[in-house]
Amino acid sequence: MRQSGMWLVAFRPGGQLEFATGLDGPNEALLRAIPMQDRRTPNSYSTATTVPPLYYIIGTIMYRLVYGGNILTRLFAVRQVSVLLTAFTVWLAYRIARLTFPDQEQMWVTVPVLVSFHPMFTFIASVVNTDILLVALSSWGTYVLLLVVKSGFTTRRAVALGLVIGLGILTKPQIWFLFPPLALVAALEFVRRRIVLRRLALFLILIALVSLVVGGWSLVRNQLLNKNPFYAELHSNMTPQPDATLGEYLWVYGNRLTQDLFESYWGNFGWLDTPLKTEVYHLLRIVVCIAAAGVIAYTAAWSRRRPSQTDWSLLVQAVYILTFLLGFVVPGLALYRQFGVHQPSQGRYFFAPLISQMTLMAVGLLTFVPRKWHPAGHIVIQFTAILFHLYVMFNVIIPRYYVLGP
Repeated sequence: MRQSGMWLVAFRPGGQLEFATGLDGPNEALLRAIPMQDRRTPNSYSTATTVPPLYYIIGTIMYRLVYGGNILTRLFAVRQVSVLLTAFTVWLAYRIARLTFPDQEQMWVTVPVLVSFHPMFTFIASVVNTDILLVALSSWGTYVLLLVVKSGFTTRRAVALGLVIGLGILTKPQIWFLFPPLALVAALEFVRRRIVLRRLALFLILIALVSLVVGGWSLVRNQLLNKNPFYAELHSNMTPQPDATLGEYLWVYGNRLTQDLFESYWGNFGWLDTPLKTEVYHLLRIVVCIAAAGVIAYTAAWSRRRPSQTDWSLLVQAVYILTFLLGFVVPGLALYRQFGVHQPSQGRYFFAPLISQMTLMAVGLLTFVPRKWHPAGHIVIQFTAILFHLYVMFNVIIPRYYVLGP
């Protein structure tokens, strides 16, 4: 990090990289001179060494393909993994929108636009970061679950869900949060389609077997090496809080949801060192509150009609979102007591159900708009998302990380 210049940026508001003329960095010769053994063996603790390996295995393939190139060539080669995963996620946003709203073609555009132009999502989607693989896998899992909602379980869909969970185990532990929406879909199959309980159980067993075959070895390896099936030993310089109660932690967590986690969800770039203006966050809070009120109003109308495929699909996605909001509480309290750290530490850790979040936001914002004005409402939402992204790019990110001018 020192020789690449990243030491000037990480955790240093206002710090910028040193740029050199041409494609070689200013310390390219020093980087090339690092002994091979030092490249392979980390000599200090890093959070990157504690997470599952799948994203880094994929990135290593790209890295080795251009290993003879300079540092920028190698960096951008690995970044293409994130870009491809992002394109896959946006395509899934389109497919999920079609499944959820089969008769509302404008939603097929609005949902992918909200996903594509989410500022913090595109930020992590263009760098080397394992979260983008988790988002892609979670989106794939959501898509398969909604296929089940539409037309039932099949062997192929059960295998796909097993692959999602197995690959997710090799990516990040948050893949386990997919279980509550999976349980809901299974319950809906039993209640709505009267699927034979034995047949349903066989599908669930198949999902479990495939996931364990794909990712179970990683859980065993972590347990043997680290006495923990998920993460390696956690390092922290925080003060443990062994006497913290659940109520105290919920109060702290609730305040963080509306403050720093909310802000870093929408855009606090780098290592939480480049926030947006305070007024922008206030405006975003208003928009989110309106959308949340719209979702509540939409849900209240269910009692006056028979639930449709759209309603069931939205319910599954809402459960997934709530699982992420509440699922961090129990492990978060344990980590807070033992190490004094807060989990999640950043809003981007809520990105796995991003497509579902943007879907419900679109539904909520349009609920209070008369149906005849929905076409105009979609256009306003789409252009607002794009303009917001351009504002962040040219007023926050580029001035922070790039030297402008000759």
